[in-house]
Amino acid sequence: MYLHRLTKSLLILVLLASLLGLSLPAQAQSAGLRIQYRAADTNAGDNQIKPHFNIVNQGGSAVPLSELKIRYWFTREGTAGQNFWCDWSAIIGSCSNVTGTFVQVSPARPGADFYLEVGFAPAAGSIAAGGQSGEIHTRVSKSDWSNYTETGDYSFDPTKTSFADWTAVTLYRNGALVWGNEPGDTPVPTPTNTQPGPTNIPTRTPTRTNTPIGPTPTRTPTQSSGSQVLQAENTSFGGGATADSNNAGFNGTGFINFPASGGFLQFNNVSGGSGGNASLQFRYALGATGSRTGLLIVNGASQSITFQPTGAWTTWSTHTVNVSLNGGTGNTVRLESNGQDLANIDQLTVTVGGGGPTPTRTNTPIGPTPTRTNTPIGPTSTRTPTQPSGSAIYVAPNGSDSAPGTISQPTTLTAAIGRVIPGGTILMRGGTYNFSTPVIVARGNNGTSSARKQLFANPGETPVLNFSAMALDSANRGLTINGHYWHVRGLIVERAGDNGIFIGGNNNIIERCVTRFNRDSGLQLSRHSSSAPFSEWPANNLIISCESHDNADPDGEDADGFAAKLTVGEGNVFRYDVAHNNIDDGWDLYTKTDTGPIGRVTIEDSISFRNGTLSDGSTAGNGDRNGYKLGGEDISVNHIIRRNLAYLNGKHGFTYNRNLGTIEMTANVSIDSTERNFNFDGGTSVFRNNVSCRSSSGTNDRIIGNADSSNFFWMGSNTSPQCASFTGTFTWQFNADGSLSWSFR
Repeated sequence: MYLHRLTKSLLILVLLASLLGLSLPAQAQSAGLRIQYRAADTNAGDNQIKPHFNIVNQGGSAVPLSELKIRYWFTREGTAGQNFWCDWSAIIGSCSNVTGTFVQVSPARPGADFYLEVGFAPAAGSIAAGGQSGEIHTRVSKSDWSNYTETGDYSFDPTKTSFADWTAVTLYRNGALVWGNEPGDTPVPTPTNTQPGPTNIPTRTPTRTNTPIGPTPTRTPTQSSGSQVLQAENTSFGGGATADSNNAGFNGTGFINFPASGGFLQFNNVSGGSGGNASLQFRYALGATGSRTGLLIVNGASQSITFQPTGAWTTWSTHTVNVSLNGGTGNTVRLESNGQDLANIDQLTVTVGGGGPTPTRTNTPIGPTPTRTNTPIGPTSTRTPTQPSGSAIYVAPNGSDSAPGTISQPTTLTAAIGRVIPGGTILMRGGTYNFSTPVIVARGNNGTSSARKQLFANPGETPVLNFSAMALDSANRGLTINGHYWHVRGLIVERAGDNGIFIGGNNNIIERCVTRFNRDSGLQLSRHSSSAPFSEWPANNLIISCESHDNADPDGEDADGFAAKLTVGEGNVFRYDVAHNNIDDGWDLYTKTDTGPIGRVTIEDSISFRNGTLSDGSTAGNGDRNGYKLGGEDISVNHIIRRNLAYLNGKHGFTYNRNLGTIEMTANVSIDSTERNFNFDGGTSVFRNNVSCRSSSGTNDRIIGNADSSNFFWMGSNTSPQCASFTGTFTWQFNADGSLSWSFR
């Protein structure tokens, strides 16, 4: 009765405050929602703000994301317009369902004359009771790319490099403040968590144990002795998946029931400890007579997962999969139904620090003695190497072709490439791999859209593919990807007789790789064979967070950092990449009349500097030496070039190079090119918010096309106030999320 009267009084208080236009403290409005924040960029004086958010729902019912707004309070400095990006999000539809709006605060408040308001579309779904939204990565810049001064900004806290509750970021539900304190308000103490459910993203623990699963009626994720126990009903789910409680024997308050297709269950902010091997143990029931297969997606990498029958919907079993997790608390584990119903999922136990390939995976029914066992199935030894049951094949510099590919008995890279199945992973141990012949993923060696084949560096280690034993020859590429749906991450490829990495396939991802000291372009996309028609030219590939430097051919005129030229299909994207100190161009999108136009290429948020001069100071007279070379031979291709930097390149920063199409040139910066910062002598390109700066005299920019007053081109003097900040030593870095930061100090 007391609780009923208290709830009724609180409702009256809220209604009165609304009628009088008053703002109640967040704790009076809702004790169930919290904001966790981290600063993804702790540099208080650069040209981007990068707040990351996580919304925690400690209440007893689901909350639609479309009812929520996040406000991040800051100062703009200056009058330039501002740009918003969502770089990644764990919610349904990822960034497609995230919106960002800038609102000017008048009169200004302490530490804030603007706030960024982050909202969500109805399709974003809901946060389950006791659940979390998962990470939401946002980014802000000014349209002229001038620097912010974040010191003193109300919401900025450079000490929060991991997610933590933060009342200086405010949260609103249907327009009412439900978390945090606006600038200038009297701070209200952070409420004590009295609701069941997680209060923080799970944190790392040092060791691993196998904890028996039994009736433990709690809704709170626990983490002890190296394990996290996460209740399915307390996390994110949707697409027709429901939280049910009609079959006895579950832990917590229920389980997740999947539809035949489209349903999902996602565990956000899963701790991977210090990174590396981990086991995922799903507690489930499957009363059907046959097995059921769906998708398991860990940090975006997909593989198939099959649950065996348990005999009844009230009989619960476990199914364990060994995976690799990233260090920290940013991992996501997702199950999806894909054409057939899945098992009912009760909970997930994540054990870090000791997972990895084991002889087999078993489904162990839970009976009177609720323990977990790993029972080998079939022969314990065989002469035919097969993929380890944990879906990972380990390779090492001292591996053997005939080895099974376990961490203790690694195989070779070439053997693993022929052995890995869709959804499987090749993990390369650190060290130098010496090759004298190309390493090739052949045509037809494909993953799928939902189950890529993965070639990853083992977490925390750096594999180097060294091809210095190769002769100089156009056929002697280092790593060739002619298959489709591969994901390559964390490799260094060096000293090949031609390209370091060559991509002739479709829908591949090359991430956080380095190509260096190769004898042609470091990374190139082109057709897989000279007879391949346009329909087989490489398309829809993503090159992200990669670096390419010091690539040089003997003639000094062909080796670029990145090349998507001559025979390239549609939809290829370069994002967060850096090309520097290559003998020819940073990027080359050359076309010629013999092969005609290529597909449109997007280059965004990338850096090209000091091309035309190697790191040791060497130069070659034949090289073009441009930062971004965007065409050739009067052939029209409508590329997209946005938010990139060109600095100290040996010829032009950005050049159309006789591309007569409509190139979208947006928010690019070019500084101190030897000739022109922007060189566009023809075509119908569209220029918006570009900046050209020089530290001394230089050649005027040449602009033909559609250019309005938002641009600041060099015509004998610096016209952008931003130019004054481009002095001192140039520095750049990859951020933890793979994005780029650069500044002058």
